[in-house]
Amino acid sequence: SQSRGTFPFIGEKLQFAVRHVATKTTLAEAEIEVGHPMVSEDGMRFIPISGNASSVALARLIMRVDDHIEAYIHTDTWDTIYSYKHMDEKDRDRSFYVWFWPDEMSASVERHYKGRVVKRDYVLPPGTMDSVAWIYFARLHKFEKDKRYTWYTFDGWTLNRVTVTLESEKEDVWTELGFYKCYKLKLL
Repeated sequence: SQSRGTFPFIGEKLQFAVRHVATKTTLAEAEIEVGHPMVSEDGMRFIPISGNASSVALARLIMRVDDHIEAYIHTDTWDTIYSYKHMDEKDRDRSFYVWFWPDEMSASVERHYKGRVVKRDYVLPPGTMDSVAWIYFARLHKFEKDKRYTWYTFDGWTLNRVTVTLESEKEDVWTELGFYKCYKLKLL
């Protein structure tokens, strides 16, 4: 893969809350944080991205969620190198360890569930990314009206084809922290 330049989200931390529409009660909270560039023991340069999501308050009685994610992207190409997902949802506790091999268009997966470990290799379409890494990649994409964009994401259990079109040019979207310019995309 070719270099995409400096990754602009270093040190960014995003926090989200899922709220009930009528009561505004928080049902779940999530955060995602981009770390600073690092170097592995074998000299590989990477950027860690990690996040957590949990159900809160009464929502935990109905659907307990305690998830943790990690994605590691190459410092220059932003290709996903490795991802880890630990999902503990409603007594389904499982983990996925995924090693991405972009040059070979493949991934090696180790799935842990109910005391069992299953290992499997997957063939992937060119440019396939972890879903978390894809969000950052898409945030930097320059979208054009009436054009379709397709990418593939893989989390260790499902290969997803993500196709979108630009529904409107950048528009002001209100958040509790103010207005932000955002594309409105249509998922096809």
